[in-house]
Amino acid sequence: MTSEPAVPSPRATTASHGSRPICGVCGGADIESPVLGSLARCRACGFVFFPHTPDLADRVAALYAGDYFTGGEFGDYASQQPAFRRNFRAYLDRMRRAGARGGRLLEVGCAYGFFLDEARRTFDALGLDVNGAAIAAARARGANALRQEFLDFAPAAPFDVVCLWDTIEHVLEPRAYLERSHAVLDADGWLFLTTGDLESLIARLRGPRWRMIHPPSHLNYFSRTTMTGLLDRTGFDVVSIRSVGTWRDVANSLHLLALFSKTPLVKSLAGALDRVLTGRLPSIGFYLNLHDIMFVAARRRASA
Repeated sequence: MTSEPAVPSPRATTASHGSRPICGVCGGADIESPVLGSLARCRACGFVFFPHTPDLADRVAALYAGDYFTGGEFGDYASQQPAFRRNFRAYLDRMRRAGARGGRLLEVGCAYGFFLDEARRTFDALGLDVNGAAIAAARARGANALRQEFLDFAPAAPFDVVCLWDTIEHVLEPRAYLERSHAVLDADGWLFLTTGDLESLIARLRGPRWRMIHPPSHLNYFSRTTMTGLLDRTGFDVVSIRSVGTWRDVANSLHLLALFSKTPLVKSLAGALDRVLTGRLPSIGFYLNLHDIMFVAARRRASA
């Protein structure tokens, strides 16, 4: 197994020009702000994002290098393993039906490596993440995982598949991540990702109170239109975009409601239950599909 490199220093953001924000998808400078609370929207392509500030890269690096998986946003990530594995098996089934059935696979943002565990039954799977504790846990179970920033990753050979599960919304440079995905994929390679859908009915009804809006953890807010546009700009052809439901853990759902609910009573009640039940509940899963998460399958074009 490859030795673990050090986490690189935070990358500079490209989504600002001096004090003036620019679009991280099309590079446009005609930006409407604020929208949906504290966000901004590109008038040229419609992409919605959290405006970048000089300290944002450091804030984001600190967020994911700390207790993100052990009391931060995810509460106790490891305890949710049964729910995550059910989701990942369903993702793999979708991938197989699309046509990705083997070869070299790269997961960007692999966390504890639960997807890698499922994927390595079919693929030669490698994962990357910047959180050292998560990578150590993945490697301890035998997963092939590296503590590595994806934009600095130079593989020895191309991959057949790249996966970004609930990752693209978190990164400072979404376009650069997809350009790098194109660069590390073999000809006709597959890209699969999941992220929130800003055009979904519930997102439009909830507006700034939509559950997915919580910067600086979520920085990028895609619709099917803006995701298709970004993939086209970075050398991919969209094969399909479908809504996807997920299995969730009861305890972690309470934790997330306590952190991010826009309804004070719900936030307070969830917080009280989270404090009382943390560490006392077994993993109890339930299925939820609000049709506001999209599963994207795309194919690499021969040239961008």
